[in-house]
Amino acid sequence: MNYMAINNVVLFFYYNYMCCKKSLGLLIIRLGLGWLLLMAGVSKIMGVGPEIIGFIGGAAHQLGLTFLSQEVWFWLAAVSETVAGILFIWWLFLPVASILTIILLGVAFASKGMDIKTGMIDIIFITTALGLGLAGPGKYSLKSLLCKSCGTTDCGTGVCSPKKDNQEVVNA
Repeated sequence: MNYMAINNVVLFFYYNYMCCKKSLGLLIIRLGLGWLLLMAGVSKIMGVGPEIIGFIGGAAHQLGLTFLSQEVWFWLAAVSETVAGILFIWWLFLPVASILTIILLGVAFASKGMDIKTGMIDIIFITTALGLGLAGPGKYSLKSLLCKSCGTTDCGTGVCSPKKDNQEVVNA
């Protein structure tokens, strides 16, 4: 194979695939975070028992959040993790998913005494959720697909806005 053929293959790959690397990267991160949150929430729901309720609910009570019972805190955490996971996977209501994740794991991190060794995974989840919330969905999302199909633009606020004259459909 000569140099020109290799160069043409590289250019073909670059122009056809690498131009979409931001959206593809966001998709991979979004699916990974969403899957982990979904599985964590479902495992909490499936493994309901007094010890796990006491552990999860006790974390909120350690922080002085005693206005709700440990059972209520447990169900809030389990359902919030599950819902946030689904929202990240489908990339719907991004602000809700990001805020749920940041609050949930912020409480988890704080209940561990803000110790870096024991709370490292919480910090990773928090920064990933914050980064995804700031970066936006990219073009591989259900919201983006819905906006494109109905002739609207994605203004980044989580809702579709009507397309203005001489404006193309925008997908980051």
